[in-house]
Amino acid sequence: MTDNVEKEAIERDSASGEAQDTPIKIPDAKWKPGCLTYAIASFLLVAVGGWLGNWFWARSERLAFEAEIKAIQDRGEPVWFVDLEPEPLPEEEDGLQLFLAAAKSLEQTRQQTGAVWTSFEQQHLDGTGPGGNGVMSAYSAADLANFRQITTASTPALDLLRQSLDRGTIRWPIDFKTEIPYALLLEGLEPQRHFANVLKAEGLVAIADGDTDRAITSIQDMFRLIDSGKEEPFLISHLLRVAFATFAMHEIKALLETHDLTAEQRSELDDMLAHAEANFRLKDCYMAERASSITMIASIADSAEPEMIGSLAQAEGPSWWIYANLSALRYRDMSKAVSIFNSVIEHIDETGPQATADLEAIENEISTLSDTYLMTKLTLPSMTSMRRSGLRYRQQLRGLRVALRVDQFYRTKGNFPNSLTDVLDESMPEIPQGTYSNQPVVYRTTPTGFVIYGLGTNGIDDGGGGDQDESDGLVELEYPTKTSADGAVDDSAADSSGDGLPN
Repeated sequence: MTDNVEKEAIERDSASGEAQDTPIKIPDAKWKPGCLTYAIASFLLVAVGGWLGNWFWARSERLAFEAEIKAIQDRGEPVWFVDLEPEPLPEEEDGLQLFLAAAKSLEQTRQQTGAVWTSFEQQHLDGTGPGGNGVMSAYSAADLANFRQITTASTPALDLLRQSLDRGTIRWPIDFKTEIPYALLLEGLEPQRHFANVLKAEGLVAIADGDTDRAITSIQDMFRLIDSGKEEPFLISHLLRVAFATFAMHEIKALLETHDLTAEQRSELDDMLAHAEANFRLKDCYMAERASSITMIASIADSAEPEMIGSLAQAEGPSWWIYANLSALRYRDMSKAVSIFNSVIEHIDETGPQATADLEAIENEISTLSDTYLMTKLTLPSMTSMRRSGLRYRQQLRGLRVALRVDQFYRTKGNFPNSLTDVLDESMPEIPQGTYSNQPVVYRTTPTGFVIYGLGTNGIDDGGGGDQDESDGLVELEYPTKTSADGAVDDSAADSSGDGLPN
């Protein structure tokens, strides 16, 4: 019995040990993706898709930009800043060196005259007299004495200036190969401004002395100074020359108000004014601005340096960083800038209300662009204000040409014409149109003379002062009334015909 029990126990222990030595089989496990794998795959797909999308987008925008460039080239217009470089000029036709000598001489005069020059430029050129009785009434005896002192001291410089103007062109050295044209320094503007001031003073002194030939020479030299820099492609240079022409027109008004000119002198002045308008075009300046902008924008189009682009655009926030790192945005910006420049160039010299509306619409479009159009907003100058300046200038030129004829009629007949049709001639067969309205200019007599002005964009006659467009280009001549020895106004000299008009 006992033996059987022990035997069974041994068998159980043996079976148990055998089971412990037998390996346990584990079924094969199949691989299944987890969340991290899905995330990595999704990221890669998005990255590749985004890269491809940006590549195709950038390619599309670049092709659009290149199409704009090709259209400009097909028209024969300058595309790049280097395209503005003029042909070499023979040395005998370049007055630069003579102008530099003149500028050096004038600078010495400025230093020698000291406070007199400061007073001359800061105060007396606008006059300190009471005004209200013609241009010359704004200049006191002290003003004219100051002008005389300055022009006498500046005679050597003026002689050199005239020699340089005889050459026809003053060509300043400009690096047309630069990629950042807006960084160029225009060193000639300041001395030109000083000479324009001296020429104005010289003309006013000549008018006060009754030397009409010398006054007209001074006016001619002012226009020659303007023409000498016609090759400069910068808009700021162009607008400064408009300011010089305004000086000259100021002197012409003073000359007409105080002196009876010969037919030859009137013809010279008329030719100068007609030439000035015929050669005034903002279109050329805007084509140069476009070339400058294309050159600068293209130089950073492939850049991935946010700091450089941000400093140029003076932008803050994420917009310029995104702009700097997405070439598609940069090419889109370039295409938009060129497209808008093209539209501006098409309309900038057009007169009349429709062109005004077209340019205002363009400016409104620019104002609504997002911040990713950084360079478009940065490089496009204000076209409506620039155009207004040009229209005002051209209106004054036209008005002054009409004034020459009205003054001649008055000097010859002793009274003013009833209408402008009475003063038309071969050089002016039709009444000029106002630049804002494209309607004939308005002529009105006043108690002391007459006014010429163009209607505003509304086409309504507001009397020459109720509308800014009318007052902008208004030309008024006031003939000085004569006074007796005791200072009283000589009414018979001012109005012998009894019609309320001066003789």
